[in-house]
Amino acid sequence: RFEAEATALANTPRVFQRSICSKCSAPVEPPSVHFLCGHSFHANCLADGTAAQDAEPECPTCAPQRRRVREHAAMVASRAVAHDDFYRQLDEAADGFGVVADFFSKGVLSPLGR
Repeated sequence: RFEAEATALANTPRVFQRSICSKCSAPVEPPSVHFLCGHSFHANCLADGTAAQDAEPECPTCAPQRRRVREHAAMVASRAVAHDDFYRQLDEAADGFGVVADFFSKGVLSPLGR
């Protein structure tokens, strides 16, 4: 699904028909900013937040969810590295129980999201 959507974004024009500002609910008039997610903002409404100062501003409506997804992906990636370390240390250790206890105490082997 993602690949098809990315290909469509790269090769197909996108029509923005959003006529209401996602922040102030007033009709959108130039200058305005339209995001690929479909949200639109007056440039002034967008400048009120921090997104206007970013090199690549993101939709302030969608930003919290995207941030959670990025944080979760980073956590999963760090856990993968930690699990690799766990199995490497477990293979090399004379006392496997000590390795398991050490990793449990660090929270590495706890379920994601905790």
